[in-house]
Amino acid sequence: MLSSLVLSLIMTWLLELAFAFLLGIRRSKDLFLILLVNLITNPAVVYLALTFRYSLPSWFLIPLLESLAVAVEALYYRSYALTIRHPWLFSLAANGFSYGIGWLLQHG
Repeated sequence: MLSSLVLSLIMTWLLELAFAFLLGIRRSKDLFLILLVNLITNPAVVYLALTFRYSLPSWFLIPLLESLAVAVEALYYRSYALTIRHPWLFSLAANGFSYGIGWLLQHG
């Protein structure tokens, strides 16, 4: 399980930093904030997904966990980001991007 947590976190960091960079976010404090926020949310989401994958249907579990991650991240971005102008939209799009690429890598 630990290797899944670490691999998921590293991939999320790479993908969400690349996404931010594509959107023109260059300020080091905001890029570091993206790393910190994902350090909080990603391991929790992956752990809970692995823990409850046999007791809850994935069509319910994954959207629930991802929605919680989007909300937590957006709140941090709204409070602390300097150049992320639309924190809720950024959080939703960055999570959708990283989840989508991750899904394609696993199932593609």
